[in-house]
Amino acid sequence: MTAVMATDINETDNFTQLNTLLDDADDNANLTTDYEYIDGEDNLTISKSITINGNGHSIKNNNASIVLTENNSNIIFEEIDFLDRPSIILNNTQFSNITFINCKFEVMNSTQNYTISFDRYVGNMTSGEISPFVK
Repeated sequence: MTAVMATDINETDNFTQLNTLLDDADDNANLTTDYEYIDGEDNLTISKSITINGNGHSIKNNNASIVLTENNSNIIFEEIDFLDRPSIILNNTQFSNITFINCKFEVMNSTQNYTISFDRYVGNMTSGEISPFVK
């Protein structure tokens, strides 16, 4: 079991660096800073089973999504604050286990009502609701 720390790469606090951190990790990744989506970056994409320990840090979506693409994967988010309209999408994914342990979900600085969305897509169509397990 190999863990990759955010300090193993240049910390720039953006989704590009977070994608690199998760791609480089075997099955565990530890966040050591907050991350924020910057316009023009790709969505955060997770394509394997992994535990992401946020260590109390935040991931600020800014209208971006966290896209899960691996079938039969186990993804654990632990001690992460998901900020600003968190959106998690299962893209062509079946039978994935998603667990949130001691995570917070917050919509920030908004005068409009927004929901935290969990959607499952097959092709370009929403095909069902997701019921994540939250501890």
